[in-house]
Amino acid sequence: MGPRICQLEYAAERTRKCPGGTCPFWADDDCAVGRYWAEFAGNRELAELLLDLRERLSRRDPSHAFRQFHPPGLA
Repeated sequence: MGPRICQLEYAAERTRKCPGGTCPFWADDDCAVGRYWAEFAGNRELAELLLDLRERLSRRDPSHAFRQFHPPGLA
């Protein structure tokens, strides 16, 4: 199986490879926001917001990234 397309990028009308484990939204060997596809699939603005958040988190110390802090329901 080849590399998969990032669901957030796809919702933002771009086709970029999923960054996998280097993504701050990556948890337990899977995309933590992927299960909420229905929420952002038809909402480009929300997808863009999440991509911006991902970018900001990726610039921070990994101990502060999403994979270390899971809001209720995303763990």
